[in-house]
Amino acid sequence: MKHRTLCGLLIASSLLAGCTAPQKVVEAPYSSTEYAVLKTEGTATVQGQIFMKTRGGDVKYGAGSTIFFAPVTSYNLTRFQAVQARQQLKEPDPRAQPYNRTTVADGSGNFSFENVAAGEYLIFGSVIWEAPSPYGLSTQGGMISMRFIVKEGEVKKIIMTH
Repeated sequence: MKHRTLCGLLIASSLLAGCTAPQKVVEAPYSSTEYAVLKTEGTATVQGQIFMKTRGGDVKYGAGSTIFFAPVTSYNLTRFQAVQARQQLKEPDPRAQPYNRTTVADGSGNFSFENVAAGEYLIFGSVIWEAPSPYGLSTQGGMISMRFIVKEGEVKKIIMTH
């Protein structure tokens, strides 16, 4: 009897596993006309710091965090929202690459982008650390994002935190 029950459970779980819907792959449409009006360089500078505070008040800096910086376009907004929702993305369109930038934050979470064109931008990065839990180490922190406008010649200072 136990053998039959075990076989039945194995068959049922195998059938149910096949019912799991595959994760949808998000494809963001690239708009040549939207990008045609954007500049890849300008005279502005964006400086910032990325960090989070723990419940106990300790500050955790985004040391070594990759900071992603991109103009606000329908393409980037779609990709950005998919990342926030932890959805799978198709490979990025290489035509958008000249407009996007990355840098790595220093040991205090500071970062800088120079020669930035005036416009509206998305910026995001993450602050991750591990903390003890009853089951070993637990990953803490997460992604931080912002949307902001920078003017030509401006030195824009931003703080990325929760």
